[in-house]
Amino acid sequence: MDELREIAKVIKKNKNFFITSHIRPDGDSIGSQLALKRILERLGKEVTIANHDSVPEIYDFLPGIESIKQELLKDREFDVALVLDSPEFSRLESTAEIVKKAKVIINIDHHLGNEEFGKYNYVDTEASAVGEEIYELTKVMGFKIDREIALCLYVGILTDTGSFRQSNTTPRTHEIVADLMKIGDLKPAQITHQVYETQLPSAIKLLSMTLDTLERSEDGRIAWMTITDRMFKETGTTNTETENFINYVRSVKGSEVAILFTELTKDEVKVSFRSKSSVNVNRIAKTFGGGGHLRASACTIKGDLDEAKKKVLAEVEKQLED
Repeated sequence: MDELREIAKVIKKNKNFFITSHIRPDGDSIGSQLALKRILERLGKEVTIANHDSVPEIYDFLPGIESIKQELLKDREFDVALVLDSPEFSRLESTAEIVKKAKVIINIDHHLGNEEFGKYNYVDTEASAVGEEIYELTKVMGFKIDREIALCLYVGILTDTGSFRQSNTTPRTHEIVADLMKIGDLKPAQITHQVYETQLPSAIKLLSMTLDTLERSEDGRIAWMTITDRMFKETGTTNTETENFINYVRSVKGSEVAILFTELTKDEVKVSFRSKSSVNVNRIAKTFGGGGHLRASACTIKGDLDEAKKKVLAEVEKQLED
């Protein structure tokens, strides 16, 4: 907790803060940013949040969501830049320039292989989500969480644990979530409905098309689906609406490694990995310049979709043989 104590001191001493996270933000990065913003504002700080990409619509119900900006603020300088949930500085994309100009950079993350690019780095790979780490920060600071903060942190932890089904869910995760539920009088069924059961018809159409692409290796140990640029255009959707698609591949009986290939452009492919066995998908993702966790990782590959699939599937086969 020494790192958190140092971060608490920096927060106390400074006035102007910038918060950002990785490209294509997910529930944990969004929930943690909003929770931290409210914490800082209640302490009398000035806070700005900006990310490279837009927020998926399923998170529109979170308090303060309208405060997350996408436009660049290159003329602004901040006392402190807080980077959440990003193991690599390059994953900030356009907001990296703003972070570089801050007097102090604080890096809070839970991924394996974090580059520790901040002056202060709190990286707990045992934490299920950055939401857990922000919760621990409030304890170190002696800060009293309110309902809005509890809701944002809960959503972050809920989504990064796959609704508490993934192997990163720990006893501490449940202890924190129980406390957040009590503090905010949170209703899990209502929150689950907001996150998972408010999809637009266009997103369901995209899911239907994606499910039709399901393929398996001959031995059934690898299962994968593919989303093409054409599918996005036909349904009028974007990559922000595919956050939970990987879980459908993961649910295939007999599969040990689940993969979702997403064609972002004609020469860029996002690859998401999930593992239900002892297979270390973080190692596979790192082969292609990505990373994440032992059982959940991702990478982005430059090049043609078909070529990317060949390379990835060959590497997964290799890992399964070892």
